[in-house]
Amino acid sequence: MGIKYYKNNNKIGFKSEKIKVEFSNPHIQAHDDYAFCKSEKSIMYYYYNVRIKAKVYSKWERIVDIYTHDFPEILALKHYIELFLNNQIEDEKYQKDIDIHNNLWKTYSLDTGFFSDDYYGIIQTLRYDEEKVYETFSLKVGKSLDYSTHDVIGATFNHLKREDLEEIYKCVCDFIQYSLDKHNENVKEYNKNSINSWKIEDGKLYEMDGNNVKSVFIKGDAIDEIIVLKGDIESEEFCSTEFHKFVIDDIEDDCIVFSKGYEDIRTRDYRRIEETERVSIKDLISVFEEEPTDKLNYGEEEIRNDFILILSEKEKEEFISQSIDYLFEKWKSALIDRTWMCRTEHNLPNRVKDNGNHENVYASIRVIIEELKKGFIAEVEI
Repeated sequence: MGIKYYKNNNKIGFKSEKIKVEFSNPHIQAHDDYAFCKSEKSIMYYYYNVRIKAKVYSKWERIVDIYTHDFPEILALKHYIELFLNNQIEDEKYQKDIDIHNNLWKTYSLDTGFFSDDYYGIIQTLRYDEEKVYETFSLKVGKSLDYSTHDVIGATFNHLKREDLEEIYKCVCDFIQYSLDKHNENVKEYNKNSINSWKIEDGKLYEMDGNNVKSVFIKGDAIDEIIVLKGDIESEEFCSTEFHKFVIDDIEDDCIVFSKGYEDIRTRDYRRIEETERVSIKDLISVFEEEPTDKLNYGEEEIRNDFILILSEKEKEEFISQSIDYLFEKWKSALIDRTWMCRTEHNLPNRVKDNGNHENVYASIRVIIEELKKGFIAEVEI
């Protein structure tokens, strides 16, 4: 039939003269969100698109688009092709028949089942004619329409030779590798941005977004979870780990210090922390504080007074010298984060709606910033 592999930008496919199958838009969710996928074994969920086209007269027309979500099967297709190409099918598994010319025919089929998002079925046929063996394959690619009737819409490649199956295998392997590479590029970029967002200054841990402060953590804060990278990024042992339920004992020049809680070591096991742990901000991905239950009913004045406690003298001077708009953009996220301002328990008369959106407390934040600015100016004037 003459199968040809092709790659067009981010689309990888194989085609005959009349049928084309194209894979695109891969997205992987790994067992560890922050470590590289070294192989298919690292994949937990796999999403991608499959488009099947047929040439009608001289024009390619779409037959079906498939969007995998629950049961993607391209990894199974790769495995099935490997079994056939490596001659790993045991002889007793073949269905055998003798034709009228006393020739032996053997067939064996593998398919992904009708509960698949993308369906693949391969049939190998072997015909023994005297001393010769003639081998052909057929491949059906499609989308299940009805699990009860086993209906599939798609296309079938018939009379494939071994070299055609090898070409399809190359396509499948290249798309899987492209998916892994794309995932790893995204992980590398995300980790880099996350790590670069942290700084320590005046004994406080800041999460920054450019010049704007997203969060501020101080000694004594109760932490629900932090995510940390461990090991050499290129090694097999590189992974992320989580520390839970501890209080920050200290914040040093380049690390946070704590001595209680536990570590989730991603093997469905936990290690209770008995000695002092130091986590460098160069390895820090994220920090999530415990719910500040004692602050959830704060009003604007109490939120303001709580926030004053974490501000340095330099930051107070900034409140005096900078405009309200500048201060609002720089500190709004940090104000929300310190007392979970979006929670409906807060008594905020300037709240727009009680639906948890950040924008609904922006008016309250402006009031708080205006009062902070007035207060710091008044202190200077005394």
